[in-house]
Amino acid sequence: MTTLIKNIQENWTNEENSYKVKRNQFRISTAIYCPQRVFFSKLFELPELQMQSPDVAVTFEPNLELQGRFAAGNACHSFVEQTLIKKGNYLIASEEKISKKFKDIEIIGHFDLLVLDPDHGLKTVDVKSAKPSAFAYKINKADCRHLKQANLYAYILNTSHFSILYVEKVDYYMVEHIYEQDSEQALIDLVLLNKIYSEVNEAAEYLKNGGSITGKEFPADREDWECGQCLHNNICKQRS
Repeated sequence: MTTLIKNIQENWTNEENSYKVKRNQFRISTAIYCPQRVFFSKLFELPELQMQSPDVAVTFEPNLELQGRFAAGNACHSFVEQTLIKKGNYLIASEEKISKKFKDIEIIGHFDLLVLDPDHGLKTVDVKSAKPSAFAYKINKADCRHLKQANLYAYILNTSHFSILYVEKVDYYMVEHIYEQDSEQALIDLVLLNKIYSEVNEAAEYLKNGGSITGKEFPADREDWECGQCLHNNICKQRS
């Protein structure tokens, strides 16, 4: 058991908990987004282009709404931890920052929970809160985008299983979906991120030399609402 934990900790980082990313870093959470959005967001945050996309802007003014969300999120996580412990899970760690290098990029993030499950061994738990209307759709299966994100956490931490635990925001109803880690899918997702990084660098050079860009074409399943809410839909080739 001690050896397993030591091996997992090799991918933990002692850096200050921060959501700022370096040029070649990608957040694990980007796995839930359309590749086109990831491409434009990364491109527009490059300092040499002297422009920044609104979805990565930093707000320095106190935001009471966000503070309320963080407080509610902390309460939710505490409730989840206690519930899992009562079900026989042993809590190993929570909210640790992890990172892993892959070819030209580094992927970073904060996992929610790492537990020892009595039936599945070491397991990462990704906690998602949902409104009652949305929670109803999560009872039978997890969102495919959430699956990609949670699977990457499990891949980096080298756990055999992971779960996505949905919590209904009003009455704290919970449903947990447990899956085996899919290393093949994780590698597919990492290869795509590395390709996006390569295309971002190429596009940046093109823009600096006076060129224009309307975006690369990265195939991906998209919902209409996702394109409608995207900040980059006016320059995206995939936008109809």
